[in-house]
Amino acid sequence: MGIEQNKAVVRTYFEVSNDWQFDKALNLLSDDFLLMGMGKVPAVAQRWNKEAISKVWASFANTFKFYVITIQEMTAEDDRVSVQAEADAELTDGRKYTNNYHFLFRLEGGKIRRIYEYRCSHVVISFLHPARREILNIQTEDGLSVEP
Repeated sequence: MGIEQNKAVVRTYFEVSNDWQFDKALNLLSDDFLLMGMGKVPAVAQRWNKEAISKVWASFANTFKFYVITIQEMTAEDDRVSVQAEADAELTDGRKYTNNYHFLFRLEGGKIRRIYEYRCSHVVISFLHPARREILNIQTEDGLSVEP
């Protein structure tokens, strides 16, 4: 697949994910797919294979009223597609969630094989329940606990 075809696959991935058409999103993933949350904080540095990400997506209706990722910039080279994006969401409890993301996609044979996901870990942690933060002993870089 060429660069433009790879970019089209990534655009489609975001389009169907934003519409919660997760069955279509799963069809874009290779059998050995892996999404890797990049970072050193346990709540952020997680790994999901195809089966695990399908379970995460299945839980969205219980967690979010909506969750949309908007592509701001996209560039590609060889088998890689890089995306700067912003998430906008509302949780079922009414809280608003926004975060900035960088995704690095690796594709093979028209399928997404890897997603390396970078996001602001402070924002993610601030949305965790305080007890979960305590269990994980999550602190900011300056050593202070993150407050919701």
